[in-house]
Amino acid sequence: MALQIRLKTVLEPTQKNENIIQLKGDSMRSTARTQTMIGVAIVSLASVLCLSSAAQAQVTSNASTNATSSNPVVYLGGNSYVTRTGKNDSVSINDSNGALTDYGVIDWQSANSVISTFVYIAHPGRLHVALNSVPENGGIGKAEISYEDQRLCVELLPNKGKAVDVGDFMIRRTGYIELKLKGIAKNSTYFPEAKSLELSGPASVGLGYANIPDPQAGFYWSRRGASVHLSYNQPDQTEYIFNEVQVPEHLDAEGSYFMMSGFGEGYAGIQVVSPSERWIIFSIWDDPTNNIAVDLVSKGPNVIDDSFGGEGTGGQTHLVYPWKAGKKYAMITRVHPDGKGNTLYSAWFKDPDVSKWTYIATWIRTNTTTWLTSSYSFVESFDDNNGYRSRAGNFGNTWAVTSQGNWQELLTAYCDTDPTGDTKQRLDFGCGVNPKNTTQLTMWTGGFHADGNVNKWLTRSSNQTKPPVQLNLLPGNY
Repeated sequence: MALQIRLKTVLEPTQKNENIIQLKGDSMRSTARTQTMIGVAIVSLASVLCLSSAAQAQVTSNASTNATSSNPVVYLGGNSYVTRTGKNDSVSINDSNGALTDYGVIDWQSANSVISTFVYIAHPGRLHVALNSVPENGGIGKAEISYEDQRLCVELLPNKGKAVDVGDFMIRRTGYIELKLKGIAKNSTYFPEAKSLELSGPASVGLGYANIPDPQAGFYWSRRGASVHLSYNQPDQTEYIFNEVQVPEHLDAEGSYFMMSGFGEGYAGIQVVSPSERWIIFSIWDDPTNNIAVDLVSKGPNVIDDSFGGEGTGGQTHLVYPWKAGKKYAMITRVHPDGKGNTLYSAWFKDPDVSKWTYIATWIRTNTTTWLTSSYSFVESFDDNNGYRSRAGNFGNTWAVTSQGNWQELLTAYCDTDPTGDTKQRLDFGCGVNPKNTTQLTMWTGGFHADGNVNKWLTRSSNQTKPPVQLNLLPGNY
């Protein structure tokens, strides 16, 4: 009988040709033998493609020798993202399940999917690449690794945990670079699982990448990206905080939290939960010292209340709301003792296109007596799969109101980051005074545009006039 296999090639991104491989076999041959021939034929055709694409790179070696163990090992589970998903592909990055050797690309089916690995180059020059992969269900294949217009191909074969040389790229600048992994051909349902890259050569000196997995969470935190914080100088016995945020257009990536008003026991702000849903969120932590949960006193219309876990436990209220990048939104938070040994926490939200303030909720924490302390804001990603995307927030018109009713504008804040940034697992974050509007302080993270400039005091220009809001008339104010 005659068996035809159609294999769509990847010579150039725009090429639409199909190559047909004709295999002739005896009808009595076993299925396993036929599948082996198919796999060999596919990989053989892919070898032709590798030669043509490798010619575009500045290659000094493409042998099958193994890279040495002393080279930097860049785990894909900590430094890679699926930046394009092919049709019906279930490909993903395992960044935390199992041992370190289990991390990497899994369930990879489509040759149209792209896995991007980001590393920071301190010294331009030659960068040698070797790939470590593990066949999934015995499969083998071919893949392409590219940097800008340079391309190299590699066989995805059983290699007993040793990295196989791919070849060299010429890197001409410092900063983050993106290495794209794309499948070409395979002989089974899945491409082999890509685990890590070993990088060597002059450009690997001083290489920046995530290399410290968390004992419990693996590379989850580093793939999310660094969080950036502003801690404000506030007066004693602060009862209210008024703050505004303006998220620049196209910097509101899915999985972003623009936290406008944080304090000792909770925080409030706006989030991008999914491509179709955005929240105004207000959360209060439980009392961990006395093991006492917070209770909801009241909430505004359409506000949803729930509990939360992960980074501590507590009560959460959120309102699904279609806030938009480019617009300036305000929030007010209030913290005050109730005179009975407890503390009440409240939050409100203001859309500039809506005349009235929107009441979110009031929570009570028993056996706690405090005013609003440790006022701060932050920008972060809470989605590890979208941690490669850029996000930023401009914060300003920040005011504190004391228990005596005195308004004080907060012009100065200290900017810092979290352990992901402190340990240089990521370098793409920063803060400063907004050059386009000096009454705002700006924070950014993600996107692999290196900065890492934090741990400094910032001072913005004054707004001159306090916000025109009557605090005692806010809806639901106790």
